[in-house]
Amino acid sequence: MIKDSFFKILRTAAFIFAAAAALTVLCQSVYADEAVTLTPEYDCSNGASVYDMTDDSYYSMSAFNNGDTITISSDVPIASLYIAWNNKTVAPWTLTLGDGTVQSCGTDGYLHEYVKLDKPSGKIIMNIQSDGMNICKLYAFGEGDVPSWVQQWNPPCDTADILLISTHADDEQLFFGGIIPYYAGELGLKVQVAYYTNYWNGANVREHEKLDGLWTVGVRNISVNGDFDDIYATSLETAKEVYSYDDTVGFMTELIRRFKPLVVVGQDLNGEYGHGGHMITAAAICDAVQISADPDSYPDSAVKYGTYDVPKTYLHLYPENRIELDCRRTLSNFGGKTVLEVAQEGYLQHASQQWCWFYVSDDYEYSCARFGLYRTTVGYDTTADILENVVTYEEQERIAAEKASSEAESLSIAESERASEEESEARSIAEAESIAEQKEAERAAKASRSKIFTAIAIVAAVFLLIILAASYIILRKRRRKN
Repeated sequence: MIKDSFFKILRTAAFIFAAAAALTVLCQSVYADEAVTLTPEYDCSNGASVYDMTDDSYYSMSAFNNGDTITISSDVPIASLYIAWNNKTVAPWTLTLGDGTVQSCGTDGYLHEYVKLDKPSGKIIMNIQSDGMNICKLYAFGEGDVPSWVQQWNPPCDTADILLISTHADDEQLFFGGIIPYYAGELGLKVQVAYYTNYWNGANVREHEKLDGLWTVGVRNISVNGDFDDIYATSLETAKEVYSYDDTVGFMTELIRRFKPLVVVGQDLNGEYGHGGHMITAAAICDAVQISADPDSYPDSAVKYGTYDVPKTYLHLYPENRIELDCRRTLSNFGGKTVLEVAQEGYLQHASQQWCWFYVSDDYEYSCARFGLYRTTVGYDTTADILENVVTYEEQERIAAEKASSEAESLSIAESERASEEESEARSIAEAESIAEQKEAERAAKASRSKIFTAIAIVAAVFLLIILAASYIILRKRRRKN
């Protein structure tokens, strides 16, 4: 009995071990392409805290100056880095790989920077080349695909299908949440987000939260920021005392000329819940879309970017020409979540603002689904699609490429037909020349034959005359004898 029980336990253990081994192999095959988040050793030449840049917090950071280095060593080769800087301006720096080669980094100036190493290396050195550089977060990864939360930003759009102008960090989720997840995250269109205010005067964490939120809802072109501080105002008049209205209109006009959007989206003229900052940006957008095509208005940006007339301009909660976006539609790129659910997740990235009473919804007075068409040059909406009556830039490129291909094909056919016609014409000319030569030869032969026949006739005639003359002489001689 004891022996049987022992062997049963042994067989069970062997089965569990085999199953675990098989599961391990299966997992390795499934996740073979996923990068491992490494736990390397860090050595800061200036003695800066390693913990403050590896504790996964935006509130702590390590400071570095020109000439400082961070040596990162790992038993598993390092293939990429992800860095959250804490500077308004991120300066270029270099990375020295294990074989001594140097890689340039930081040239895009992104606050959240992804660095793909030119070649994996077990030891790398970050070389800081400017004073006052701060790192909040620093991650190292092995080879393979990095986790989806790692932000790999594209540059700002050259041209934008949608330019969404948000007064503050989190407004883009609270009030424009019905737009971004669908048009940027699901359709993958060129959605450019621009912020009126920035937070480098104190609440730096909000600069990180805005990027985390945008990445969560599917934006992939990094946002741009105005140089206006976040100052609360209770009315438009108060906001105009806090901010320069002329500078605000100039900023909006420059955004329009730079990104040449098919659609501009701005905030409520009444400031949603009465925020003067929202009011001034909405009012400035209304003025900017009227003058952006005028080269004499704000000529500096007109010279830099050219002029532009926006086809469609929407304002949040605008009472005329209203549309209600479908925030309950499911999004395949987000695992079947709805637009609203994705926008809510985006807002949660603004962790410092979760004490506020605002929330993301499509069924309350500040609905993220409700917009009005303030201005249009292409006609009015018949559907709840803010891109109705316009053609996206990608589609324009496709049409242009198709047209160019069709024109090239038509040109090729025309050239082929022309070449065929030229060849046929040349052949006809050659045939005509050949016929002419043949006829000339026949005429020459005929003339030659005629000459021969004439000569023969002459000879025959002479011969005949000779014969006749001889016959005549003979006859006369005979007559005389007789």
